[in-house]
Order: sequence, then C-alpha cells, then structure tokens
Amino acid sequence: METAEKLRRKGVQIPIPPGVEIGPEVDIGRISGERVVIHPGCRIRGERTLILPGVRLGAEAPVTIEN
Repeated sequence: METAEKLRRKGVQIPIPPGVEIGPEVDIGRISGERVVIHPGCRIRGERTLILPGVRLGAEAPVTIEN
C-alpha cells in the first residue's frame, strides 16, 4: 500500500495524494493522524521526521521538510 494511502487511513487529510512526495524512509508512526493536513506540492523526507497533531503543511505554498 502506498504511504499516502496509509496516512489517509490514519486520518491525515491529503486532498490530492499524487501531489505529495513522501520518502520511503519516513516512519509513518511519527506522523499524527489528528487534524493533520498535507497539501499538494509538499515533500516529506527523513527517518526522524515528526509531524504533530494540528499541523497543516503547504497551506500557503509548497513545503519540503526533512528530519
């Protein structure tokens, strides 16, 4: 199963999954499913990446985060 789909099943809102890049090293256990939104154009990389409840990535512009 694709990482974006796994995150959506956790409750993460990803309006356009093909528009989001998530590296294979990202531990989805470190991404909260509570009120998290990842907008198109975002890139998420790094095994130490941590996304906490309520985070909205890329609401204003594309974002790249790493660790």
